[in-house]
Amino acid sequence: MRPLWLLGAYHKTGCILAIKLLNLLSGGYVRVQGPLPAPLPSLDARPFRHYWFSPNASSLATLPDDVDYRFVHFARDPAELAVSAYRYHGAAAAGERWLDVRADARRAPPRDAFELAHVRDVPGRLAAAGEHRLAAAVASELRAGATWRRVLAARDPAAGATLEAFRAAGEIDKMVVNAGLLAADPRALTVRMSGFHRNFAAAAACVVAFLAPVRPGFDAEAHAKRAAHLDPTAPTLSKRDAAHVTRGRHNDTALVAALRRLPHIARATAALDAATAAATARCPLAS
Repeated sequence: MRPLWLLGAYHKTGCILAIKLLNLLSGGYVRVQGPLPAPLPSLDARPFRHYWFSPNASSLATLPDDVDYRFVHFARDPAELAVSAYRYHGAAAAGERWLDVRADARRAPPRDAFELAHVRDVPGRLAAAGEHRLAAAVASELRAGATWRRVLAARDPAAGATLEAFRAAGEIDKMVVNAGLLAADPRALTVRMSGFHRNFAAAAACVVAFLAPVRPGFDAEAHAKRAAHLDPTAPTLSKRDAAHVTRGRHNDTALVAALRRLPHIARATAALDAATAAATARCPLAS
């Protein structure tokens, strides 16, 4: 059997953590996005380095039958994801180029184009939810050349976070669908960021232990101890990485609660909770 590691995440669900884990455990990473390419070019050359952004779990079925994969799927409470995105996108240090590119830009690098497509979807999603006045206002601003950062800056936190909940809706839906597809797969594990928030070292150790069986000679215990030092609350975090951390910088309890009352967020939260319930027994502190 050929081994394969995949660590998958979405914007604000542990992307930096997934990359840092791969760098620590394997000395680097290979980025794939969306459905896995068939064939997967790096399957044999770099089997333990795959960072899977915005994964499509159904494409695991395209892997050859002789591949023994381990897929760690990072997920996050939908309302917390949206609030974190709002806080991060409003920060001056946010290093996301697309935040300062007008949404109707005709030419943009692929990663920017991916995010800008979600921005352009916002007015339609708002209108479909009955928020016609807000949909018209955002559409007008985007047509006039406003960037997403400017759209958020023009609003108070409640309105800004609500817009982020609609911008992220597509990725949230994908996260929930993937969690459901993976629930019965013994070679996949959905871990929630809340587990890392509760006990980072224990959650990291569980992830490392889950990956270990397909890598001969891999010292899971030693690597788990090293992985514990990736805790984003550690004082050794670089300024660049620290800019991604939004949790604990604001008291967002009320903001998160408000977003959970949005119908699409409420549905996604219930579905994610149901899909990840079985993971609790496998990895209690990471689910």
